[in-house]
Amino acid sequence: MLKLPSLPGSRSSVFTKFLMSYIIVFTVPFMILGVVIYSLTFDIVKTQTEKTYLNAVQDAAKNVDAKMEALHVLSAHIAELQWVQKLMYMRGSTVDYHAVNPFSFNYYMNDLTMFKGINGFVSDIAIYFREKDLVLSSQGKHTLSSFFEDAFYYDGLTTDYWNGLLAERSFAAMKYPEDVLTYKQPRRLLAYMQSLPMVAKDFKAAFLAFIDENTLKDSLNISTISNSGSLYIIDRNGRFVTGINPDEEMKTILTVQMAKQNSPLEGRIANLKSPNGDDHIAIRSNSTVNDWSYIATIPLSTAMAKVNRIKTLTLWITALSVLAGLMVSYILALRNYTPLANIVKDLSPRLLNLPGASKRPNEFNFLQKALHSMLDYENKTKEEIEIYKPLVRNSLFIQLLEGKPAPSSSKLLEMMEITFNNSFFTCASVILDSDHAIPNDVQNDLILRLSKRKTAVFFVDIGAKHKVIVFNSAYKEQIEPSIEEIVCAFKDAGLSCKAIGVGKACKGLDELCSSYREANAALDYRFIRGHSSVIFYEHIEDAFTLPAYYYRTEKEDHLVNFIRFGNDEEAVKLFREIVDNHIANAALPPAVARNLFYNMAACALKALEDLNIDIHQAFHMDEFLHLETYNEMSNYIEELFRHVCEIIVRKKESKNTVLRDELLNYIHEHLTDRNLTLTSLSDQFGSSLSYLSRFIKNQTGTNFVDYLNKRRIELSKTLLVRDITIREVSQQVGFDNDLTFRRLFKKYEGINPGEFKSMTGGGKK
Repeated sequence: MLKLPSLPGSRSSVFTKFLMSYIIVFTVPFMILGVVIYSLTFDIVKTQTEKTYLNAVQDAAKNVDAKMEALHVLSAHIAELQWVQKLMYMRGSTVDYHAVNPFSFNYYMNDLTMFKGINGFVSDIAIYFREKDLVLSSQGKHTLSSFFEDAFYYDGLTTDYWNGLLAERSFAAMKYPEDVLTYKQPRRLLAYMQSLPMVAKDFKAAFLAFIDENTLKDSLNISTISNSGSLYIIDRNGRFVTGINPDEEMKTILTVQMAKQNSPLEGRIANLKSPNGDDHIAIRSNSTVNDWSYIATIPLSTAMAKVNRIKTLTLWITALSVLAGLMVSYILALRNYTPLANIVKDLSPRLLNLPGASKRPNEFNFLQKALHSMLDYENKTKEEIEIYKPLVRNSLFIQLLEGKPAPSSSKLLEMMEITFNNSFFTCASVILDSDHAIPNDVQNDLILRLSKRKTAVFFVDIGAKHKVIVFNSAYKEQIEPSIEEIVCAFKDAGLSCKAIGVGKACKGLDELCSSYREANAALDYRFIRGHSSVIFYEHIEDAFTLPAYYYRTEKEDHLVNFIRFGNDEEAVKLFREIVDNHIANAALPPAVARNLFYNMAACALKALEDLNIDIHQAFHMDEFLHLETYNEMSNYIEELFRHVCEIIVRKKESKNTVLRDELLNYIHEHLTDRNLTLTSLSDQFGSSLSYLSRFIKNQTGTNFVDYLNKRRIELSKTLLVRDITIREVSQQVGFDNDLTFRRLFKKYEGINPGEFKSMTGGGKK
């Protein structure tokens, strides 16, 4: 988080000017833009909401008008039917059944049923032939009185009422929904009446269509309105037809308003107030086919909910924009002011403590005093640099040797007056016998003597006994004479070193780290070359590409067995043979040679472990790891073998030694006996099977079967060189069959008996 730094004295007015400038640039436009967006958004969303409701009312009106138009077309179509015209213009007050077959009325009723199904809006249709007092519907044939008493019974309306109503000429007349018993089933129906024929003055019949009020409501059910308000159908005389979610009090208000002249409902959108004081929006759409008006009323709170949400959102956006503008203004003002404030803050503590300094210095005084202070500081810094110059020089060289130079190393080298006038660089790593530094007089003498050879030399103290000498020479050939000069100077000064490792010459300061690594790698060869040796990396470079040491596993087994049986002479002899083959003859790299000695030491430890003898009695790891030369490690391991064998010999003198010797002698004497088993040994020595098994395991390092098989395989090797078959050998050494013998020989020796015979020059297979 940015924090405004405090100034010495009163706060500068610069920050306030910065802040006010940015507020004018960023915040004021946000505020103006927010007000404009708020006004425009409110008007747009309000208009869009009213338009949405108006479209919904208009859609409902169009839907019902379309169905009323379809009903009008249906009545005209029925009037054109041949049988309808035949009945309308038939003379007499009764039906002439000579002209009309009585069974034809079934077809007529089917036609009406079909037209009702096609229309889908009407519940039933009928035709009243007034001169014949005949009502023909989809349900049957009636007189006018039976039709309105039995089929469609209106409570309180008599046959005379219907006779008088249908005697008048009607054009799309309506009787609004009332409760009707249709074949004893209660329903609310709207009756549609149309005189037939439509164009004739003297009409002969009347078309009747009955519409279920629920069907009419379904046509009005627009989710936009039904979910949030009410929809009413009212005619021009203020009579209520039907509606969706009608409220009785609101219905009364609407019917009164529709009956008035200059009603506010004459427009498409008006505001009304309900009896309980709630504000509503009234939206009106007039029918194009009759005198109906479709009026939707929506609570103002519901209609304006979306408008209010948009208004609230706009206010929040405006507020957040203004807040963001203030934050941006503050941040930018702070960023521009902070550098100046930080300069004053950094300089003020020192300047305020100067003698005679003002308690409220201005910026110019700060800068003037800062200049004088920096000049004084520069002089003191130069003095301190001279004191710490050697340490800095040493640190710079260590960074270069490690290949991690600091970005400012080149400048620091110039400050330390270190220059490299020649192209080639060479590192020599030196391990001294003591922790003392190379004396300055020796260093200065060498610098002077080698400069005559046009070779610059730099001494680096890595730590303790480890020193590094960096040569900067014009030619590679100058390195060896320079090293000889160093060695002579050390001898003259009485300095004794364990070894000197010299890396290859490299061109360029960037490659100095490579020469340093090579010098350290060469230094490791003191392990082989011995004390006070000088080792050039280029002389031993090929050793790093040589393979690792290798000897057969059986040699290691023999070495472990020699030690296990306390035969130190044979163990040392075999050790020397292995080491000579790899160290003296193969020139192994130091790391590989050191691993070979570790492996030889491990053989002695393995023998001790097999005999359950504490390893720490004979071996001291810390002492062993600090040995540095080939001779030291070789002498240590030979002494280790002798010491371990001595411990084992003493161990043999314990009470178990007799049992072990007798047991192993018995096994060796009966080695070829096929009946030799752990059970027979148990019987022979009077011990339990479990004890004898553990004893053999502890004494030999393996179980009885494995030990017996190994000894037999060893015996077989002396027989395989003779001119006898492998099968005969397997029988002579105690195996039941040659297959077992072949498998075990392969397991322990790594080759099969036949290959062994071939290698040793044996005869038959």
